[in-house]
Amino acid sequence: MKSSRVSRVVQILTTLQSAKGYAVSELAQIFGMSRRTIFRDLKELQALGVPYHYDAKSASYTIDPRVFPAAHRPEPSRGPESASAGA
Repeated sequence: MKSSRVSRVVQILTTLQSAKGYAVSELAQIFGMSRRTIFRDLKELQALGVPYHYDAKSASYTIDPRVFPAAHRPEPSRGPESASAGA
């Protein structure tokens, strides 16, 4: 996959994790791509195992934001002087 497509697919993933659902036509407008390209990108996300959901009632796609939570940031490592200070 080209880097521009990878970037767009990741942006679609991030967009679908927002609080609202997006229709394919909205995604096409946001990313300046055709509806067909958006459908191909959604198929790529599916192939990668991303559990997006299509709601027929609202005709929109979403991803539960809890599926891919924000990355955990480890606490800064403590130097040897701070580790021995508590001993």
